[in-house]
Amino acid sequence: MKKLFSFLIGVIILNVGCDKIPSEVVGIDVNSIKVGMIQAPSHFSLSANNTKFITSVKLESEGRIKNVTVALRSADGEYNYLSDIQLADDGNYEKSGDLTANDNYYSAYIPMTEEILSGNLILEYYVTYELGKQIIT
Repeated sequence: MKKLFSFLIGVIILNVGCDKIPSEVVGIDVNSIKVGMIQAPSHFSLSANNTKFITSVKLESEGRIKNVTVALRSADGEYNYLSDIQLADDGNYEKSGDLTANDNYYSAYIPMTEEILSGNLILEYYVTYELGKQIIT
């Protein structure tokens, strides 16, 4: 009886401690992203007619991309000028600067001011998958 009781307790603990192993795909490898190209001007001159520039990134990914954003920071990391600027792959040049829809080139206009132009800048691109976020610098 004692052995049967110990066996039953062992089976109960084993069943409680083990989750069912899924048979379907449960995630993607977000490290599988490939950056084909990042485009942004190396110099910018602010004027009355020139208050923004276009940045684009070409992505190749096995995962489902939910959105792509960019942040503008000072090179020393002291200032965060702009964040969460949405890049689009919509083919709407007037709105986003994107030339062709659904070609995996994500683009956005970056608004500039005199305050922002006070030094070297870094653009940080963020890719959000349906299952997580990855940074591209």
